[in-house]
Amino acid sequence: MLEWGQFDAVYVATPVDLHAPQTLEALSRGLHVLVEKPMAMSADEAESMVDAATARNLTLGIAYYHRLIPVNLRVREIVTSGEMGDLVALHGNASSLFSLPPTHPKYWRVNFAQSGGGPLVDVGTHRLDLFQALAGPAARVAGFAKQRFVDGDVEDVCSLVVEYTSGVQATLSSLWCVSPGRGDYEVMCTQGRIQVPDIRGERIVIQSGDGERDLIVPPDELHDLPLIERFVDAAEGRSELELSGEAGLEVQRITDAVYKSASTGTMIHL
Repeated sequence: MLEWGQFDAVYVATPVDLHAPQTLEALSRGLHVLVEKPMAMSADEAESMVDAATARNLTLGIAYYHRLIPVNLRVREIVTSGEMGDLVALHGNASSLFSLPPTHPKYWRVNFAQSGGGPLVDVGTHRLDLFQALAGPAARVAGFAKQRFVDGDVEDVCSLVVEYTSGVQATLSSLWCVSPGRGDYEVMCTQGRIQVPDIRGERIVIQSGDGERDLIVPPDELHDLPLIERFVDAAEGRSELELSGEAGLEVQRITDAVYKSASTGTMIHL
C-alpha cells in the first residue's frame, strides 16, 4: 500500500507489535500517521515514533477518542471552570468479559508478544488518557496485574494507583473477567463529585452542597469522527493536535510503570 503513494496519511490499526515499525515506515515516506491505542509495545518505541514525526514535521496522532466524546468534554469543562472547587481524585472502571474464541481474528490480544498486555492496554489506557487530560502528567505509579481466568499470557486483572505532579491521585480497575462490564468513572473535587455512569454515554451526575442533578449531553452520531476531524485539521496545518504522539507517550510511560510495579512490587517514579 505504501508503495502506491497516492495519499497523505495512514491509519495504523494492526496488532500492537506492528504499530512502531509501520508508523516509522510511514513517517519515513512523509506520511502523517494516526495510530490505534495503545501507541506501542513500550515507551521506548513510542518515543522513537514521536521523535521521527517531530524530525519530519509530520502529524502523529493517537486514537484515544474517548477524550473527545461530548460527555467527557463536558466533564473537563466543569472541572477546569472551578465551579466544583479543586480537583482531588479520580476513579475509573474499564472492565468487560473477554470471550473471543482462539479462532477469532482479534485473539492476538491475549498474546503478549503481539498486544503488549491485557485489559490495561486494551481498555484501561482510555481512562488513563482521560485522567491525564484532567490531572496532568504522572509523577509515580503503583500497580497490580495478574492472569487468573483468561487463557494467554497477559493479565486479566489489573488495579493501579497514579499520583500526578498536580497532587491529584487516581485509581483504576481494569478487568477482562467480569460480566456485566463497567465503563464508569468518578471525579472528586473539594466542593462536589461528578459521576459518569458510561464513558461513552450521555449522562453526568453532579453532587454538591446544593444536592444532586443530572446533565444529559447528547453523543456524536459517529463516536470517532471528532478524532478523525481533528487529526485531519492538524495534518493540514489548521490546528494543533490534542491527541498527539506526546499524549500517547505519556500514557505509555504509565502503563510501562504499572507492569514494572506489578512485577517488582515497588512504586515507580516517572
